[in-house]
Amino acid sequence: MTDPLSASQGIIPLPLRSGTAWINALADSPALRRAAQNPETLLNQVQLIKDSRSTRAGIGTLESGIRVFIKRHNNKGLRYTLRYLFREARPLKAFRAALALRECGVKIPMPMAAIVFRKARILGLSYQISEALEGGIPAEELRSRLANEPGAAEAFATEMSLLLAHIHAKGIAHGDFKFSNICSIKEGDKISYGLWDFDAATLHKGPLPLRLRRNDLARLCSSYVELGIRLGLPPENESAALELFLAPYERAANMRFPRDSMLAIMRHHLQRKRKCLPK
Repeated sequence: MTDPLSASQGIIPLPLRSGTAWINALADSPALRRAAQNPETLLNQVQLIKDSRSTRAGIGTLESGIRVFIKRHNNKGLRYTLRYLFREARPLKAFRAALALRECGVKIPMPMAAIVFRKARILGLSYQISEALEGGIPAEELRSRLANEPGAAEAFATEMSLLLAHIHAKGIAHGDFKFSNICSIKEGDKISYGLWDFDAATLHKGPLPLRLRRNDLARLCSSYVELGIRLGLPPENESAALELFLAPYERAANMRFPRDSMLAIMRHHLQRKRKCLPK
């Protein structure tokens, strides 16, 4: 398999025993290289955030003292093995998407390394390492702001819609643009927003087609409605919530979306979460 990333992109391929690590030159250090050579050592020392059949992830510290996020993708069996015989491993795909998003000026944790172990093309464990986000606002504080501060929900929806329109124009689909994948950062008295979790992101040549734009938008709106059901966020129904995000997106992208089809996709996402829609 050929290297999908090169030194011309500021990426340093690091050969490993039965694998390869791709190091972001902006984050390169002896400590990061040692972690890339034996990522399990770092992972065993982290404060766990997630531990499931698919992934294991947490926040840890490199030998240099830099705080990082590390995520391992597990090989889940025969179907997984066959699927990734010739496909790019998820951490590498996410790494590529993160680099593209940073190039577009989107605020995201710096991607530091992608590590993939293969033997005779068979994908084993694979990892991604990025900087640990500092200055983030706890999710509950953000939700409280959206629910209680006048105009906060509208300002949030506008900023997220404009961000989404921007990355779509650059040919990037996030793939899972939901509330929990939006990071909020305090900068003085202001709050700015960025993104994380790019496992489902895809890169395309030229602006995204309507179908991919619609999917990201509907996922964002359904996630907001799901949160609103529990917290009483404005507005009070899914049609109004859709308009909250869709109107600024349409102005920025200079295109129109059929409301009926957008609502249908939103309901599909909500039903998958087994949430009751507001009437």
